[in-house]
Amino acid sequence: MQKYKFYHLGAAIFAIVAFSSSSQKFIEEYKKIRVENISHPGAYTTGSRDATLKIVEFFDYLCPYCSTVSKNLKSFAEENPDTVELVFMNLPLDKECNSMVKNDVHPGACKLSYAAYCAGRQNKFHEFHDQLFTLQMYFEVVTQDKISKLANSLKLDMAAFNNCASSKEIRDVIKKQIEVAKKFDIKHTPTVYINGKRLKKMPEKEILNALLQHESF
Repeated sequence: MQKYKFYHLGAAIFAIVAFSSSSQKFIEEYKKIRVENISHPGAYTTGSRDATLKIVEFFDYLCPYCSTVSKNLKSFAEENPDTVELVFMNLPLDKECNSMVKNDVHPGACKLSYAAYCAGRQNKFHEFHDQLFTLQMYFEVVTQDKISKLANSLKLDMAAFNNCASSKEIRDVIKKQIEVAKKFDIKHTPTVYINGKRLKKMPEKEILNALLQHESF
């Protein structure tokens, strides 16, 4: 069943936007969510800084569902480069760098966050990020050799990459992102915010498109 929204300019109908019932339900619930002022220190992004939709994704490279969500969000952002910004926030569920984790959920996830961030220093964040999710089963046990093989395959400067990944500076960047999660009581991945509103579940692309239309008016 379709629901219709009518926009008026004076007495004339200006535009008609049709939403599915599921999209309309999502939008009504979305309107009720409290806005939180989420910062994103040092985070890589894709899309427009003047976006209609700003999506912030907290993820862990060893989280299976994060792989699906990240690919869907990135696809959506790439389809709407002028109206969507996607912000990548690390939240490795690994006690090596995350004080909220008492028992390792994903050991080695911190090292993967450091590695991806350092690939970004050589303008290869998105390639490294995507490959970590594509090769998630391969990285089920994280080793430095596996990380180095991926970095080599992307033709990174290995000396610069290794120095970066072991630096205090990079650990501090990831720690700051984890601190944002801690401040807002974000303990699970993936956690997704759209325009400062935390979503209870990840919507389908049809609903994201409807939300983009809704926020555009």
